[in-house]
Amino acid sequence: MKINTGILEYKLCIECKTGLVKNHGHYCKICKPKQIDKKLKPIEKNKKIYSYEFKNKKEVFKASRVVLSSISFKKENSLYILDYKPKGSLIQSNINNIQLPIWDQFKNLKEISNYLIISDNLNFSYFITNCTHQIRSIPKFYHDLRDLDYELPEECDFSKLILPVPVARAIHIIYQQDFWDTLIDAYFHEFHPLLPTFSIKSFDIKTVSPTLLSAIYFCGFQYQTEQPKEVVEYMNTYSEKNIKKVTKRVSMSNARALVIYAFFKNLMGDVSMAKYCLGHLNHMSFALGLHLEYKQLSPIEQYNRKLLFSKIKVVNDNVNGSHKLTPLCIKEYGDFDLSIYDPKWQTPDDNCIINFPNAEENLVYAVCTTNYNKFVHVYVQLAWSPFFDTNDTLSFMDQWQKSMDYFTDLFNETIESYGALKSKYPRSIPKIMAFEFQIQLIYHQRMVDMYAILKRKLTKLTAKQHASILEHLEILFEHIIACPIYHPLVHYFAFLTGLHYLNIFPKSTIAQKKEIKMKLTRLISYINKRFLLRFSLNYLILKLGLNLISIN
Repeated sequence: MKINTGILEYKLCIECKTGLVKNHGHYCKICKPKQIDKKLKPIEKNKKIYSYEFKNKKEVFKASRVVLSSISFKKENSLYILDYKPKGSLIQSNINNIQLPIWDQFKNLKEISNYLIISDNLNFSYFITNCTHQIRSIPKFYHDLRDLDYELPEECDFSKLILPVPVARAIHIIYQQDFWDTLIDAYFHEFHPLLPTFSIKSFDIKTVSPTLLSAIYFCGFQYQTEQPKEVVEYMNTYSEKNIKKVTKRVSMSNARALVIYAFFKNLMGDVSMAKYCLGHLNHMSFALGLHLEYKQLSPIEQYNRKLLFSKIKVVNDNVNGSHKLTPLCIKEYGDFDLSIYDPKWQTPDDNCIINFPNAEENLVYAVCTTNYNKFVHVYVQLAWSPFFDTNDTLSFMDQWQKSMDYFTDLFNETIESYGALKSKYPRSIPKIMAFEFQIQLIYHQRMVDMYAILKRKLTKLTAKQHASILEHLEILFEHIIACPIYHPLVHYFAFLTGLHYLNIFPKSTIAQKKEIKMKLTRLISYINKRFLLRFSLNYLILKLGLNLISIN
């Protein structure tokens, strides 16, 4: 099912580089000549921005309103990198330290891999979640993917379904109540602790909105690795029909459903649908007044509203990448309101949809969920700090160091709290370690991103800073390799770590290069065993990059 997103697209005037013009035009009203040359070459379609109005009109926030690219390609020296000059014009971003290429300028995937190695002007989080979707849609790269099909490993076989009773066709499983109960159980055990949009005490299966329940089913299904193709197709169609219903009416339940859909559609590579959901979600959040205080509401209602708004910020960060590369409507973040993170709102009991056999497990579930989401809340706040846009190097360095220290202190505090829980409740260690695993991935990935921001500002890092990046990548690598089971987020972190290793390779010593190449080989081997076809472009770019780098 195809859904018309209805987002009005704009791009910059090719003359003044500041005026706005609709996507089918070239010049703004001021620069438009009386007679336009009919032989004018069409502008690349990828150069576009989405315009939104924000309450805050300050200059410091204007950078978040556009998706733009570099006006000039800065060639960087390398002994082993292919010597080529990309063709086609590029646009200048109004964010000083962020640039994006127009992917159509590259001849093939090998040149893209080469660019990722030599360039310090690309955010890899954004590349994995957004740019690969754009690249795949360009015809010449689509043919490249087909030609390199032999390089792809065999996809993981998740089709062996073990059913409780024999059925005539696999699709008949949807008529079994156990199937749907399993999806709800998966949602509350796997997803809700990581991205809750309501208190577990306020959820009632008998009165819950059908649209939210459908989204919960879809979410729970993403954690079912052994499902036949017929059921997968049914659930995808089921989700698309529900999305259409959700966007027609403003409500808290529909906003919660859109959080789920935007998160997973982005994770699955359906960026257009993810942004469609996000656009409706952002407008819906303001229509509901989630950014406002309503003290006359009950404590649990106030908690639910604040928590939902917090998770909308998280989804904006997930879908938009980082460093303000795409439009963000939710700008009124306010201060760090961590008061909402109280375990009492997420503690299961006899009246909840889930309830563990004993009070210990209920407490561990609540504390782990609360501490994790408090950590993510701060992560998102720091990721969108407007101070990183300043041209003053001293102010930038001061804010950068404060953010690093604050986030590191919170990380240590969170890990210590999990350590205390493990000492007090040794029977719950596996569950606690699952949260620790997520925290470790998020923290070390953010540290690498922070150094990437610093690198764009200072051009060159010190040996100590370079070593710190490698240290964080090493920890990320070890956590990924040690993960024995399939997890939707592990693929993302595996490719992210691999791209960072490729990029830091040219600046490393001989000994470091040998270590990096060995780790990249192991990382690709790890991905081979858990390969999913929708990550084929990421896989090929990573493998081509490994073939390009040379220790000599």
